[in-house]
Amino acid sequence: MEVKDKKPWEQLREYLQQDDSTGLNTYLADLSGAESIRALMRLGTEEQQKVLAIVPPEAAAEVFDFIPDERVAEMLGELSPEIAASIVHEMSSDGQADVLSELDEDDLEEILQFMDQGEAGTARQLMAYDADLAGGLMMTEYFSFPRSFSAGAVLANLAKREDEYDLNHVQYIYITGRSGSLLGVARIRDIIFSRPEVQLRDILRPADFVRDTATLDELEDFFDEHHLTAVPVVDEQDKMLGVVRRQAVYDAVAAQADSDHLKSQGIVGGEELRSMPTLLRSRRRLSWLSVNTLIAVSIGGTVPVFLKRMNIDPAVASGPILTTVTDMCGFFLLLGTASLMLPLLTA
Repeated sequence: MEVKDKKPWEQLREYLQQDDSTGLNTYLADLSGAESIRALMRLGTEEQQKVLAIVPPEAAAEVFDFIPDERVAEMLGELSPEIAASIVHEMSSDGQADVLSELDEDDLEEILQFMDQGEAGTARQLMAYDADLAGGLMMTEYFSFPRSFSAGAVLANLAKREDEYDLNHVQYIYITGRSGSLLGVARIRDIIFSRPEVQLRDILRPADFVRDTATLDELEDFFDEHHLTAVPVVDEQDKMLGVVRRQAVYDAVAAQADSDHLKSQGIVGGEELRSMPTLLRSRRRLSWLSVNTLIAVSIGGTVPVFLKRMNIDPAVASGPILTTVTDMCGFFLLLGTASLMLPLLTA
């Protein structure tokens, strides 16, 4: 069978069996993000561990960007702490905090021990915030300079840090004081078109900002009112702590809506993937379904009693109750069958 005729996960499995790390890395690099995720999730736990130990940490981090944080944490917890730490290192600071906060305490501490001390400290700081606050959504990667810096010096510094551009999507730099207090902001285009000797104090403009305790609703309102791609986050002393990206806020709002939608379908405990084991997916629905069943049984048992006390024939209630029960059973039977069949249809 040729490579092109095999399913992606089958090809990965073959590379693992042949101990062909070069072929595996090359093959994964040619897959799209969606194909990589699908292939990885189709492998067994031990096979996933082997793949993640072989691929470069930056490649693993890119794949993890498209997988729910809870599942990423599970996969990291199954790796050696050293390998897990190398992958976490390649994530943005806000991504690190989101994933690490899903780990149990023992796995978390083991991974943090293999991380750079400063990076681990930043992760702890971000994890201390609630996920729906500015402090929990911010990233600590941003460019800041003292106001005495000249435009030429800033551009020279940025040229040396070109590898950070993709991460930061640089459009602004922030001007801070000696204590780290936010003094203002300057657009990159203003710096580029200024004379090299012009100092930032002559270019900066007042900066809009939010407190680290700003809620998700407040952040959403802020970006609705301001056409900015990111906003600086400051503490009570106006010390700059990081930046919150517009996209991060919109993603958080969408995730909150998805969570509410999943709960309305009886799915609790995080996002649900078709590649997850059937038992795990059933367990996530169990608590909601149990409550729902208890309510249905309680109503079914009490309604006839009340009707009888009101001198109404209890048999009158049998029709609606029977219809409700059969509709519910049929509905969940349909959902369960569809959940089992979809992976086969998309294979």
